[in-house]
Amino acid sequence: MSPTQLVVAEAKINQRCEAARRAGDLAEMQRCRAELTSLHRVYYGALRQPMC
Repeated sequence: MSPTQLVVAEAKINQRCEAARRAGDLAEMQRCRAELTSLHRVYYGALRQPMC
């Protein structure tokens, strides 16, 4: 995943989070936060792996 792909994926998830926040949908907000956390773990975890 490139840095650009990360930014695009974050933006899409953040849009859903914002819509859920405006609607007061706590369950959707939690799912969005979990997706962002997972995305960051995958992206930043991959950066820490040695390139062999």
